[in-house]
Amino acid sequence: MNISSIQIDYSRPGDEKKKYSGQVYLEKPFQTETGEWACNIFILIDEKKYEIFGEDSLQALTLSLNFLKQRLEDFKTKGFKLYFENRYSP
Repeated sequence: MNISSIQIDYSRPGDEKKKYSGQVYLEKPFQTETGEWACNIFILIDEKKYEIFGEDSLQALTLSLNFLKQRLEDFKTKGFKLYFENRYSP
């Protein structure tokens, strides 16, 4: 179950004139069979699903948000330009 999502427009390195659309989904934390908690993140810019683990639901959610921030910063470092609600994020 998604608890948050956002549409991100972006341009790829070397192709700044063309914009693409992608979404980011954050799912509700869930408890695994081993007792750990996890939170899934889908980043449709790179079409990957990430599963982030924590000791409890809050830690899993917090670590997921931190991971998402780092991943989006990584895209920018690689030359992607990200636009949130048509505003460029330097």
